[in-house]
Amino acid sequence: MPLKVQRLALDKLRKGQAGIIADLFVQLYYNDIAPAIAKEIPSHFDEEDLAEQIVWAMKDALSQTSFEPNESQKEAIIWALGRQIALLRGPPGTGKTRCASLLISTALNMNIKSEDEDVQRSPRVLAVTHSNGAADVLLKALLEMNVPAVRGGRPASVAPSVQHRTIAALSEQVPEVVRLRQQAGGVSIDSQTRKLSIFEAIKCMNEAQLTIAKTAPVVVASCIGAQQMMSYSGEDEEDSPFDIVVLDEAAQTTEPALVCALAASKARQVILFGDTMQLPPTVTTQDVELRKTIGVSPMERLLNNGIDEFVLKEQYRMPQALLHHPNKYFYKGVVKVAASVDKTGVAPPKGFPWPSQNNDPLAFLEVGGNNEIQHNFGGRSNPAEVDIIINIIGKVITAGDISAKDIAVITPYNKQVQLIREGLSTASRDTASTISGVKVGTVDSYQGQETDLVIFSGVRSNQMKELGFLRDERRLNVAITRAKKGLIVVGDPLVLRTCKHWSALIDSCSDRGCVLTQKEYYNHIQPVVAEGTQEDERERRLSSLEFDSEDQLMGLFDD
Repeated sequence: MPLKVQRLALDKLRKGQAGIIADLFVQLYYNDIAPAIAKEIPSHFDEEDLAEQIVWAMKDALSQTSFEPNESQKEAIIWALGRQIALLRGPPGTGKTRCASLLISTALNMNIKSEDEDVQRSPRVLAVTHSNGAADVLLKALLEMNVPAVRGGRPASVAPSVQHRTIAALSEQVPEVVRLRQQAGGVSIDSQTRKLSIFEAIKCMNEAQLTIAKTAPVVVASCIGAQQMMSYSGEDEEDSPFDIVVLDEAAQTTEPALVCALAASKARQVILFGDTMQLPPTVTTQDVELRKTIGVSPMERLLNNGIDEFVLKEQYRMPQALLHHPNKYFYKGVVKVAASVDKTGVAPPKGFPWPSQNNDPLAFLEVGGNNEIQHNFGGRSNPAEVDIIINIIGKVITAGDISAKDIAVITPYNKQVQLIREGLSTASRDTASTISGVKVGTVDSYQGQETDLVIFSGVRSNQMKELGFLRDERRLNVAITRAKKGLIVVGDPLVLRTCKHWSALIDSCSDRGCVLTQKEYYNHIQPVVAEGTQEDERERRLSSLEFDSEDQLMGLFDD
């Protein structure tokens, strides 16, 4: 179904039926027009004193919520709403989804131009993301802003916490639907009347869903879900059901998916929130050329073609020690730590021998020795890294500063995820501790999340010094920007240094005295697992690993 929907949207684009902005995108992609066209004021807003209109609308929006945006977020909203195509980059921890929500709330407090001066209305907004999970996150942020947003798509694909805002759930609350359903449930009516009441209730519910989809101020959906929803609503080809499209997580969205949203909305303005220095779109195909083509997000394509962007500059996640390298290496040093989270001089979490003399909560822990294991049917693991990671977790939890639920272990390989989980489960049984509450996942699964302590396992440690897809700087950026209080990177420096991005990180750690050898680590602590039993434990965990089809897919990207 998703492929069919995307083909339908692309067909509309070819026929010139996908709207003004969709046509504009194609021209910008192929450099048929100058990038300056993106800066033009949206046709639905009055050009006179537009910036002032936006400022007052933002004040109205903020009066309905407790959210207090920083100056960078305010400037971003004023900048973006004044352009027909706007790109907003949100580095890790800068609150881009909340900024997107405030932008939408601000737009709802503005009026669009009308030929009838006596008729005023606010713009309708289609808020979309690349996935249902991301759409649910955006919807939650909008509801916290008191924005009357509804969720399109199948209720089964929506998180339970926001299912009450689905169009289907809202249609069931229509008084006439409630009356007909109660009538159908009556014990005193005959079967013919009951069937008729059920039929009428379903008909009334469908009509209510169409009305909600066509009139709700804000509709949230996945890009593909938006196209499906508007196809079912029977919009005429000449209709423009939405004035503005806001795309969150734009750097993870494919171009055909965005075309779905644009074709569904026929919007006159589009605003993209994302970060092309984080993970790109996921494209599951063995066709290398197709993967390279579709793997370029619309945000990246527009940036490459000269479209301007605005960068959010204040982040709320990391202390300066953790922000220092990614900010300098990926974001040209423009991001700063918000005053509310500046932890300069604060001692790092207890239980780990942080090597820095300045109390920096950062460590690169060297674990070499060609310990990488390549599994049949794809996938890799590193038992030596697993051993030391489990040891670290045990010591940190015992120290008491951080609980198991606030620790995450992230790694590029599903086999390593499986091995770490097995090791944590065993350690938890052996020590009767809460060590099993630690979250373990792949780098890709952890984008958009954060936690107090992050331990990264690099896995790759081999004589050929092969790194595979670890060479991707975007995956590295995600890995080292999830932590709020402490980051420990475990890896083989001889292999990782074959990549310039990893070499820059290790140099940064070394320059600040944040590198620790495996021997130095064990000189500070007593191992959780006795040395004589480690090999047996490794063998037992390795033998328990199962074939993982996702790992087979990931293996396709290895060198």
